[in-house]
Amino acid sequence: MVGRFVGMEIDPDGPDFADGVGELANMISGGAKARFAAERNVSISCPSVVMGPNHRVIQQKDLPVVELPIQSECGEILIVLAIQEVETATNRAAG
Repeated sequence: MVGRFVGMEIDPDGPDFADGVGELANMISGGAKARFAAERNVSISCPSVVMGPNHRVIQQKDLPVVELPIQSECGEILIVLAIQEVETATNRAAG
């Protein structure tokens, strides 16, 4: 998928591969942010890229998490979103 994105072969063990995955994640999260913008003030953090088997991702226990498994002709991807709602002055005034 990264190779298709950049238009050339990318070695999965090379230094540019994780950067390409991160950039795809930025595009996906930016698109999601734009869809929420009409209803909520949304900010996003930089994505974390985790690759390979036998890994653990530690998340805050008090945040809701949404997992989006994606199966494509390029392979499997799992997008994990941790959502934290922050109260702002506008939220408090709306009540």
